[in-house]
Amino acid sequence: MAVSTIDALYNGGSEKISATSTGVDVTGTLTSDGLTIGSPSNPTSSLAVIKVADSGTAIQAFEVTNRANADFVFKVQTDLVTGGSTISRPIAFMTASTERMRIDSSGNVGIGATTVDSALHIEKTTPRITLQIAGNDGYNTIESGGVNELIFGRSGAENMRIDNSGNLLVGTTDPAVVTDGAVAITSLGVTNTVIKVGHKTGSITGADFVAAYYNNTQIGGMAQSGTTAVAFNTSSDYRLKTDAQPMTGASARVQALNPVNFEWIADGSRVDGFLAHEAQAVVPEAVTGAKDAMMDEEYEVTAAVYEDVVIEAVLDDEGDELEAERTEQNLVTEAVMGTRSVPDMQGIDQSKLVPLLTAALQEALTKIDDMETRLAALEG
Repeated sequence: MAVSTIDALYNGGSEKISATSTGVDVTGTLTSDGLTIGSPSNPTSSLAVIKVADSGTAIQAFEVTNRANADFVFKVQTDLVTGGSTISRPIAFMTASTERMRIDSSGNVGIGATTVDSALHIEKTTPRITLQIAGNDGYNTIESGGVNELIFGRSGAENMRIDNSGNLLVGTTDPAVVTDGAVAITSLGVTNTVIKVGHKTGSITGADFVAAYYNNTQIGGMAQSGTTAVAFNTSSDYRLKTDAQPMTGASARVQALNPVNFEWIADGSRVDGFLAHEAQAVVPEAVTGAKDAMMDEEYEVTAAVYEDVVIEAVLDDEGDELEAERTEQNLVTEAVMGTRSVPDMQGIDQSKLVPLLTAALQEALTKIDDMETRLAALEG
């Protein structure tokens, strides 16, 4: 179908702006410098196009395309041609003549930062930086609350933070104050405690500080006992057991145990206890692992090698800096990993010895009672 020109503007004998039945064309073609609204050359695939271009050393383009298949395209391109090569320049968003956000040539987004060194780089001190995510019951946030602090919130209220000392705090903002169901994982320098767990006021008897689950069923935990103590519990309900029988030969088994006083290799301290493999022969359920067991461990044979690469500053034709010089680390050789065999240490749960010790004590008390009865009869 022929395109009829309704009106045209000429300069130097050349048509510069024309109004046609399909739109307004500046310079008549999309490849020339200027503005095109509604391409008369291809009205089917590009029904509405706005394009601004400059074929000189600075190439800037802004294009909006509404295609026939309802596929919308929005394009902003800004390049600099210098020394025979094209350098992609960042796209900057400004208010009051001050840059607020940019997308650099690598596709990284910077907010409040003109040197962008990550996929999303945000720099702002006041007010705090906040990532707000809308939810059905309010909004959820991730924000920096101060120097090196990271705060996580829900429905407008803080739920968790990593403070400037690296402490992980849930339900509290102070690692020294842990109440009302709060949890603090702290450095030893705070209160000489690594993990602190608090319970809600008034929730005393049977309240769990830590609960262990298997197959969605609680099998043990650490519970509050009164107001000044804790209880370490494991499943023991009679409904979980069957075929309960009296223990026999407990005294002989206790005599087979070999309690010793030993020195820890790590710090030289001396304590009383058992050697795991010896106790395992008498009370196997109290010991985990096997004697002299080994396991494979991955380790770094040779560390990765990196080199610093200096990316020169980008200058425009007037010598003004467009992008600052920066240094990046490039991987030269990857780390070489190996596998070695290391000891798989045994462990012992000495609480599992209590039933045996109790049964042996009962046997001994029974013998003592019998001897006292016989002695009383002889004396009588």
